[in-house]
Amino acid sequence: MAVLRRIAGSPWEKCQGTSHCDQSLSQRIQRVESSDVLCEELDISGCPQFLALSSKQKSEALLRLASGNKLRKLQIKSVGLNESNIKEICALLRSSLQVLNIEDNNLNESAIVSIAAVIQGGECRLSTLSIAKQRPTLSTTAILKLLDAMESTPTLVKLHVGDLRDEGVRRRFEEVTMAKAEMVRVRRRQSVGDGAGDAPTPDHPLAMKRPRAQTEPKPPLREMSKGIQFRCMSIENTVNKLIQTKSSACVSFDWGAEAARIESGLQPQYGTPEDTQLDPDANYVLSGNSQWAAASKEERRRLVLAFGSNTTMRTLVLANCGIDDAMGELCGQVLCANKSITSLNLESNAIGSRGISSLANGLRNNETLREVKLSNQSCTCSQQTEEELARVTEENLKLTKLGMDWRSVRARDTAEKYLRRNQELLRRQRSSVGSALVMPAARHQPAARHQP
Repeated sequence: MAVLRRIAGSPWEKCQGTSHCDQSLSQRIQRVESSDVLCEELDISGCPQFLALSSKQKSEALLRLASGNKLRKLQIKSVGLNESNIKEICALLRSSLQVLNIEDNNLNESAIVSIAAVIQGGECRLSTLSIAKQRPTLSTTAILKLLDAMESTPTLVKLHVGDLRDEGVRRRFEEVTMAKAEMVRVRRRQSVGDGAGDAPTPDHPLAMKRPRAQTEPKPPLREMSKGIQFRCMSIENTVNKLIQTKSSACVSFDWGAEAARIESGLQPQYGTPEDTQLDPDANYVLSGNSQWAAASKEERRRLVLAFGSNTTMRTLVLANCGIDDAMGELCGQVLCANKSITSLNLESNAIGSRGISSLANGLRNNETLREVKLSNQSCTCSQQTEEELARVTEENLKLTKLGMDWRSVRARDTAEKYLRRNQELLRRQRSSVGSALVMPAARHQPAARHQP
């Protein structure tokens, strides 16, 4: 109980002696701190007593768990850990732990990046790390940092991050995971080969005696050497793929030159993934580009502003690209100047009231945009700004689709009303164009003759 008495005024201290479950939990934590050899695993996932602790008290409890040197497996899911506990979580990573499960907590991007830095620093003995289902959702930058740490840490062979929506990140995750699985398989084979000399002899009492008829014949030495050579080649190919992936990730992108190409209407180099079938001259996609996160603020600013004078792009996708209010204002300026973009995707960013207001002003002065996606923003937007954006749909007759997580019912109803009007206007326009193409042909048809 000494461990819990040090946490002054904690719910555990107040409940001591009142519940068998509370006593068992406090004793196990004390045993972990005292490096009890019989306490190698601890599971406090969803523990109501731990949830009742303050953030500071949780940090003290985690620090005491990290002080033991016999704990191998720790599960602390769904206990409300956040960025204020990251120092103590990093202390756990530097301890004797081999398996750590911190799923379903509130660790943000900076906390995940700190965890990746500790793992990559060579101070971690973990073999399995489970970190999925965080609130907020893990960002692309955080997952890539974790994959870099996993790739550079020989002991870490399993990483659970949940569902991956980004195709590029999913491919990278599969490559690193397959390489780790291959490494584990090679280690096992080597360990079996090294331990062959220690196997008991046939005369040993522990040796398994089998009839001669059941013994399997050994393969010829030539076939064994071919199999070993084939496996070595597969391992070498896997390692070469990882080296190529790592080297390509380390190549620095010249975003200034990219902005100049976009501004002058030339074909860009970085904006469209190679595995898509999109036309690179008309579609620019930055979602999933790991180098975009490493670009400076000035490089990002210059690239976004370059679309203001571009006349070839039709689709611009900046979803999950770290766009904040400042970048949102730049996007609003681009909409005022650009006359070619018909679809803009800014989903899963951090655009608040200031950025949405600037985008509304840009839509008010734009006559080419047909679709705008603004859903799933991490920042909330005021009701006044939502109504301002909704009024734009009344003034802009070309906008037919507007994706937005509306909180104001009036703003949502207004936007839906005028978007339906714009869709009907577009339908009528297409019908009139089609009838205009049919009418000349109809005028040249000969008139039917009346039979007497």
